[in-house]
Amino acid sequence: MKTLRTVTKKLFIPLSFLLRPAPVQHFLRKIGVSLPYFLAKQLNYKGVVDFTLDGKSLYMQSHNTPIEMTIFWKGLFNGREGAELRVWHQLSQKFSYIYDVGANNGIYSLVASTNQTAKIFAFEPVPVVNEMLKENIALNKLTSITVQPEVVSDNNGRVTLFVPKTGWVDVASVNKDFATKHLRTEAMSEIECDSLTMDSHTETHLKDGEVVLMKIDVEGAEPKVLAGMKNLLSSNRVVGLIEILNQEAYDDFYNFMPSSYSIYGVIAVAPYLKSVNNFVPGIKNYIFVPQNQIEKLEIFTNAS
Repeated sequence: MKTLRTVTKKLFIPLSFLLRPAPVQHFLRKIGVSLPYFLAKQLNYKGVVDFTLDGKSLYMQSHNTPIEMTIFWKGLFNGREGAELRVWHQLSQKFSYIYDVGANNGIYSLVASTNQTAKIFAFEPVPVVNEMLKENIALNKLTSITVQPEVVSDNNGRVTLFVPKTGWVDVASVNKDFATKHLRTEAMSEIECDSLTMDSHTETHLKDGEVVLMKIDVEGAEPKVLAGMKNLLSSNRVVGLIEILNQEAYDDFYNFMPSSYSIYGVIAVAPYLKSVNNFVPGIKNYIFVPQNQIEKLEIFTNAS
């Protein structure tokens, strides 16, 4: 498979110059061409990525990243994290307060914005990515999303964030070991950032008793986010979508979950949620939900 992919890429590269103009790429998409990212990135599309959700057109400025390009060529729910975005979209219609922790370019916030009555907080501490997030919000003329530059962690103070020194920021973490492992040979730089806890933020911004929907994708620092939201968890006031990449991370996550919570893995086919009690290889994202909110999952048949 790897050899076939290499050969395909070598054959494709000489054609990429002819296919690179944006009108050509739009035409190819219109007639049903669906390029995998390893080919699409050769075309370096720098235009606007558009998709329609609930009858509303939404837009993202392309920076030739995987999430943008797979949406461009495959559609919102068929591209990168398509099942997660499908589940997130349905859940986001049921909450008045939504938190996007590790917002990156804002795709989860944009999807949640189809709930026009929700207040959305998008946290993205990496300056260059924060600007991309703001650019996409402005492109859609959205006023429901508040962008925050803080790192969400287990304390209100200052933390060091480890990021690639050059190129696309696909890894940014306060967990130095995680960043070192996943940056591989890339040089690493450090950014000093303000940090806050979810308990402190929600205490200030939420009405008493309000339940929030939260996405957590912070590159190995998920335990710190969970440690900073003990009050939310213990009071059964959060339904979350969290990235978990291995058994150790799952164990850390599970140890934070009160007994009142159920856990589901996000899977690629209907009903999109699978009840789990352990880490499942191949499942990268998990839903945690308190029993008093379990009815919000009923739309995913057989999920409960």
